[in-house]
Order: sequence, then structure tokens, then C-alpha cells
Amino acid sequence: MMAGLFAQYLPNPTVLVFEVYLGLLAIALLSLAFVPETVTRKQRLTLRFEGLGIPPRGRGEFVAAGMAGFSAFALTGLFTSLAPGFVSRVMHQASLALGGAVAFLLFAVACLTALGLARFNSRPVITTGLGLFPVGLALVVAGIGTASIGLFLAGTVVGGGAVGAMNMASLSMANRLAPAEERGRVLSTYYVFAYTGLIIPVVGVGFASDAFGDFRATLGCAIFLAALCTGSAVLITGRGPRLAAAVRAGRHPERRPA
Repeated sequence: MMAGLFAQYLPNPTVLVFEVYLGLLAIALLSLAFVPETVTRKQRLTLRFEGLGIPPRGRGEFVAAGMAGFSAFALTGLFTSLAPGFVSRVMHQASLALGGAVAFLLFAVACLTALGLARFNSRPVITTGLGLFPVGLALVVAGIGTASIGLFLAGTVVGGGAVGAMNMASLSMANRLAPAEERGRVLSTYYVFAYTGLIIPVVGVGFASDAFGDFRATLGCAIFLAALCTGSAVLITGRGPRLAAAVRAGRHPERRPA
């Protein structure tokens, strides 16, 4: 939001926004002096790679949480990097402030959703988010395909709600599944899923937009992310293991023996 407002209304926007950002970082750094330490048993700081790990208990559920985190981070990456360009280039909205506001809207809705759903059980929250996510993607793609800012904003709101639910619940699931002695490694693995989602789809859509156009590139990414969400939902609800067991038994999962 600040970047869009600075670029639209203030001088030297490519420098001023970063100067303000550095100032805010300095305030955050100084505020650490007033934050009480939570670690009671201190040890010498060591910086070495401990490796990654997936918990043996609930492996499928953890992978599902990682897939949900990948998808949620991918949508936030798309909005921060490409959505302002879509707003100006595809929907012919010249205001740079509006481009920044669209990205801000996704994060604002995600934040409010996560805060509002924090007290609920993670399983229904993440399944709800996984259900809303393809709806948000469809609205975003429809907005780009029809050059409709209304549809695009509707997709932003729905997608933001899905992102907030999926981020909060998937991290909660990963944290619950991590053994106490392996929590650092397990949560690092979760964030490998998430930050891979933040990087790869954005770069892919950027290259694909140059080659095939904004609509086809976004549509392809949306189909891929919707498929990931479907796979995550299957694993979380337990349909995946039941289906695999049914296939091994040589019968349809819904067919009851006579």
C-alpha cells in the first residue's frame, strides 16, 4: 500500500519508499531491547545446517500441510509481484496506488481471516480454505480474461480469505505433528514448501506471460494450484489412504461387499 501511494503521489518513489522502510526496520530493531527473553536455558549459538525432516507420524497430513502452504504462498507471491502489472496493463487502470491497494487487500483479508479463525480447530479451517482457494483463483482468472476489475477484486477477497485460513491452519498442523526434539527441522521443511511456492510459480508465470500472454499464463498456474489444493484436501480428509487401500484390495472404495 505504501509503495503504491508513494509511487503515485510523492517524489522520487523508487528511493523514498525504501528509506521509509529502513526507518521502520530501525524502529523494529530498537524495540527488541524492550522485549523480554523467552529462553530460560541458554547455550552457545552455533550456525550449522541440521538438515530437514518429515515427521514419521502423520506423514501424509504433513505433506498436505506443506502443499497448502506452497499454494497459499504462491498466491501471495503472484499478487505482490504481478497483480499490480495486471491491474495497469490488462484492466487499463493507470493508478499506481490502486495496484498497491490490490496487493494490500489480499494480505489484509488474509490477516483478518487468520486472526478470526485462530481459535478454531485446524482441520476444518484448512479444508474450508482449500475449498475457497479454487473459487478465488477462478474469479482472478475471470477478471484477467474479461479485463474486469470487479471480478479481479472479488477474487482478491476470496483468495485472501483462503490464504489466511490455509497459512494459519497448515502451520498449526505442521507444528502439532512435529516431535519436540525435531521441531526446528520439521518446521524448516514446512517453510521450504512455502517459500518454494513463493518463488517458482511467480517466475514461471512471468516467463509464461511473455510467451503466451497474461491470461493463459495465469490460467495454467491456477489449474496447477487448484490441483495441489485438491491433493492436499484428499490427504487431509483421509480419502487418499482409503483409496490406496481399496485399490490394493481390488475393489472400488465406495462399493460395499455383498
